[in-house]
Formats: sequence, structure tokens, C-alpha cells
Amino acid sequence: MIQSRSCPSCLRRVDVSQFKLGARVRCPYCSSEFQIQPQVGHTSANAPKTGHDNKHRPTVPRSNQSKSRTRDYPRLQVEGYERCEGLAKGAMGSVYKAYQTKLRRKVALKILALEHADKKGFVERFNREAATGARITHRNVVRVYDILTGKSYDDDDVSTEVHVISMEYVDGPHLRTLNETQDLRDDKLRALDYFRQICAGVSAAHERGIVHRDLKPENIMLDRETDVLKVADFGLAYFVDRDVGDAVW
Repeated sequence: MIQSRSCPSCLRRVDVSQFKLGARVRCPYCSSEFQIQPQVGHTSANAPKTGHDNKHRPTVPRSNQSKSRTRDYPRLQVEGYERCEGLAKGAMGSVYKAYQTKLRRKVALKILALEHADKKGFVERFNREAATGARITHRNVVRVYDILTGKSYDDDDVSTEVHVISMEYVDGPHLRTLNETQDLRDDKLRALDYFRQICAGVSAAHERGIVHRDLKPENIMLDRETDVLKVADFGLAYFVDRDVGDAVW
């Protein structure tokens, strides 16, 4: 039986025991899809042993892991941040993990896709997402730190200016992939606790006169270290009975 495979994007072990060889699965950590392939060097139980087993298999150095994780993402440079590693891609752009040098903390950097950088509506939505998120301080809402600009480098090392949002780094999958790997219907107490956390985050936004308008499992992230859910992505938020400019500032 197949037990687990390493995700090609983030290199984390994923439980694939419910799937067959050749099936496509989604990584619960970085949301990328990959196909289950036979393990290289795999032998049957009757094959002669070579004297080398998994306990003696050399581990991959962390530096090589970082290169593998970011190979599909353009090199990113943002002043005051280092160790930028690609995490996920979406319709609006990409998300990187980075280290903020002055405050010595891990952060997430959300980058507006280059194809949207010259479109007024997309830039306004991107900036609104940052300004809206920055107004909400609650444990169940992803915190936004700053709006920045950076440089994205293509394969020829040519740089292009990009719009950047610096925000709280949440080390975990979103709610949909979490439920795909751990059916919450089998753990009703945990599901109820998650439901209460989502309501608390949404309520905090409502108290500030903000309606999310795009609440879905993909916009609810899990912090695996604390088991806390956090509402994210306020790009389509609506401000109740207020002018958008007044509501933001």
C-alpha cells in the first residue's frame, strides 16, 4: 500500500494511502497538484536487500530544499526582506514566504501578478485588500503589515517592479484541503471549534463595518502550530454605510 509521497513543490510528506498509482492529488500544505509516481529504486518484498534502507538514506540539505521549492517562481527582491521562497500561486498573483530582517520574523509576501500590474481595477483591489486587512486586529484574521514595491526577476535576470503586500505568515493549508485530508465530519467537536473561530473572525470584520463578500474555504487558513483558523483575502470587501476612503483611513 502507498503510504506517503513528497510534494514536488514544498517537499513535505503527503498522506496518499487512499489513492492509487497514477492518481493526481492536491498537497494540503501548498495546494499544488502532483501525480503519484512509483518511488525511484522501489523493490518488492522478495527482491534481494542491498544493505541500505530508509534509515540510512541521506537527508536533503535545507538549502537544496529551498531551491526546489522556489524553482517555479520568479526571483523576488524586496528591501528589508530576505529568503523569499515561493509558496502558492493564484489568479491574482503569487505568495512567498520571507524573513523580515529588522523585526526578525517570518512573513508572507503577496505579489500582484505582472499581467495585472497595469490594470487600474486590479491594483485598486490589491491595495484595498491590504488597507482593509490592516484595520482588523483579531486572532482569527490574517494580519496585514505593509504595502510595498519590489522587483521580480525573469529567467534572463531582467527585473520588473511589482506590487507587494506584507502580511502574517500562516504555516498551514486552507480549509478545503484540510477537509480533504482530515474529514471534519468525523470530528464534530473540532469542526464546531473551527466554525466558532470563523464566525469570530468575520464578526471582527463586521464590527469595523467590513463585509468580506468572498468568504470560502480557500480564504480560511490554518495555523498548524496553534490550530487557529484565520480569515484572509479582503480584496472584494464592502464597507457598510461609509465612503471607501474614509473606511480605510
